[in-house]
Amino acid sequence: MIVSTPDRLVLVLFWTCLVVALTVLTGVFTPWIVLPLVTVALTATWRLMPDAFPATRSSVIGALSALTLALAWIVVNLPYASRYLTVTRDPGFLTLEAIWLSRHPSPEIPMGSALAVQQSIPGVFASTGAFFPADGTLHAQGAKLVPGVLALGGWVGGDVGVLAGKLVIGALALLALYGLARRVGGPLGGVLPLVALAGPVALAACPLASYSGPRTLAPVLRVRRVTCA
Repeated sequence: MIVSTPDRLVLVLFWTCLVVALTVLTGVFTPWIVLPLVTVALTATWRLMPDAFPATRSSVIGALSALTLALAWIVVNLPYASRYLTVTRDPGFLTLEAIWLSRHPSPEIPMGSALAVQQSIPGVFASTGAFFPADGTLHAQGAKLVPGVLALGGWVGGDVGVLAGKLVIGALALLALYGLARRVGGPLGGVLPLVALAGPVALAACPLASYSGPRTLAPVLRVRRVTCA
């Protein structure tokens, strides 16, 4: 069980991303729809995993080391989770959109009186470079997967959960790397790339500020791992 846990956690993220993307784009992003769909997807695909490692001493130690390092990475970086919230530039508007989605089933923001003010006063805008008006609603630019996945944390812990969720995605990206690396360098050797990626500021900067890199890295490495297996 311990040996397969890194792969299983990335599998959860993989299907969660697909369900989140589907429900956000169709405007039905609620816990009562997302959670059952994720459960069904995981149940149907639980056996669709790369070849499992035997539960040898080195495999158990390697998996435990990877899980411990990923958890420690969250703990160390949690106090530095970015509170960069802005309506003008990424990734600040992605965090804002995640907070909105944690309370609403659709990413479109009704403009209401803001539209009337914009139309009645010359030079006043109810939109920014990151948000644009259309059909009486305000739309954030870019894809919706990152805000949608972060909004899951908001269902549990409010705005703080959104900020912390960024680090959980980063930790899962580390486990995805370990899952691939141990198939190349062995269960203990696979820990070294994880350490090498966790140490530099580059990885910490991306999830701390809601960039899409870690969320993209984890599913891509899972597909590569299946291919290698």
